[in-house]
Amino acid sequence: MQENQPGSRVLVFQKSGREQRYVLTDADYLDLARALEREGPPKLGVAWTLIQRFGMLYPLYSSFSTFVRAYAQPINPDWFPTGKRHLQAIEQMKGDLKAIAFENQQAQLRKQWAAVPLSQIGSDTRHVIDSIFSGQAPSPIPASSHYAAPITRKDVETATAARAAFAQRRNYQVLDYGNILTSNWFYGEAQMRGVKVMAMYVASTALALLAIGLTSGAAIGALYFIKRITS
Repeated sequence: MQENQPGSRVLVFQKSGREQRYVLTDADYLDLARALEREGPPKLGVAWTLIQRFGMLYPLYSSFSTFVRAYAQPINPDWFPTGKRHLQAIEQMKGDLKAIAFENQQAQLRKQWAAVPLSQIGSDTRHVIDSIFSGQAPSPIPASSHYAAPITRKDVETATAARAAFAQRRNYQVLDYGNILTSNWFYGEAQMRGVKVMAMYVASTALALLAIGLTSGAAIGALYFIKRITS
């Protein structure tokens, strides 16, 4: 399944007794792919965490693309050369020329990464996204709403303690997924409890829009029926 095929990728959010749905645009797909290319492993966990966090916060952000760019540092404009968070980071380095040079280099790269066309996105990244919406790759960490790069990679014991301390400071739940020394660390937040997020591909955009107009149970039933008869 490719990004430019007819049809729609649909996210369904169930929370607080309500159901909300969101149809991904081409821009949403592309920015998710750009983020996955640079956010580190495991891509499936990162992708689902982004989707789940968007669902948890929805409709705080006007689009999934806007959310991904605000959350994922490698494509976040605030971390570009003139971005406020990049400039704040430089200020905090207090004259460390080596660190400043590295951060300036990264800022330039982020601006480039955020403009990468779909043709330059790796096939493995596209496969992860397409597998999610085809139903072949359910969320391995449905409670995850936040991820971060490891604070330390010294050894498993040190990393485990550092991850637990970070979670305690933020009142997060530690989610044990991936290699603690080489992959992102995943966390759950209280706000994510009771939130259920589903992703699916609907072969007809018209049917997707019809399903969005239906009421709670009928919409889910219609979407699953459409997915079954088009897969």
